[in-house]
Amino acid sequence: MLLVLMAVSTGAWAIEQDSEGYYLISSVQDWQDFATIVVTTNDANARMTADVDLGDDQTHIGSTTEGAAPQYAGIFDGQGHTLTIAYVGTGSQITAPFTHTNGATIKNLHVDGTIQATFAYMALVGLATSTTISNVWMSVDMKTTQSGWKQSSAFIGTTIGGTTITDCLFTGSIQVN
Repeated sequence: MLLVLMAVSTGAWAIEQDSEGYYLISSVQDWQDFATIVVTTNDANARMTADVDLGDDQTHIGSTTEGAAPQYAGIFDGQGHTLTIAYVGTGSQITAPFTHTNGATIKNLHVDGTIQATFAYMALVGLATSTTISNVWMSVDMKTTQSGWKQSSAFIGTTIGGTTITDCLFTGSIQVN
C-alpha cells in the first residue's frame, strides 16, 4: 500500500531524465510535467524525443501573466521534432509555448498549429530577455483581435536586450482584426 501511495504522489515528477540531466519530452504528459518543474526550477533543461501534439491542452512553459515568474532560463532542444499547439488566449493572457524567458536557449524545434488570442502577445516566446533562438521553424497561424499596440510576432512578442535569433523560418500567418 505504501508503494502505491508513493507512486501516485510523485506523478508530477514521472518525466524521465537522460544521463546529462535533461528532461525527455515525448508526450503531452511530459510537456505538462516539464511546465510544472519549471515553476520551481526555471533553469531545467529538456530535449524532445518525439513529436508532441498538445491537442487542446493549454499548458505553457512559464506564467501567462505579463511579468510573472517563472522566467524560463534553461536549454530546450527540440532535436528536430514538432510541437503542435492549438492555444486560445483570453483576456490579457500571453499566448506562446514559452511565455517568459531570461537567458534561455530554444533550438532545433518545429512549432505547428494555431494561436488565437484577444491580447497581442503571441509568438514562440511572449517576453524574452537575453534569449537565444536558433534553428526554429514556426508554421503557426496566429490570430488576434487586439486593437492598438500589437506585440505579435513569429518568434518573440517583446524582447529586452541581448536576444539573438539565428537560422529560423516562419511559414505561418499573423492576422490582426
